[in-house]
Amino acid sequence: MKYSEKWRQAYDNRNREALSKLLDINCHFIKHSTGEKVTKEQILDMWTTKDRVVIRSQRVVYESDEILLQHWFMDWPNGTKDAVLTVMLLKNGKATKMELASTPLPQ
Repeated sequence: MKYSEKWRQAYDNRNREALSKLLDINCHFIKHSTGEKVTKEQILDMWTTKDRVVIRSQRVVYESDEILLQHWFMDWPNGTKDAVLTVMLLKNGKATKMELASTPLPQ
């Protein structure tokens, strides 16, 4: 099974253990809006909370053993909507780093 499929299944089921196994211990991303470094545990909290972001559409643009590039349409708990380009750097079947670039969508 491809990484993207494992990730989506674990995300859809809010399976923290399965998601954790897909992230390297040092996996992180930087919030472009604030420069804040988001750690693996914070990522897992965001992905498994009750009031998490809803991914309305997930399209894999490119996937290999080293990189996953996806395009998402996301609905945030505060009511805003974004188009998001997501890049996950992969090593040994785990994400080591994530980059997200989002564009706000009209309400």
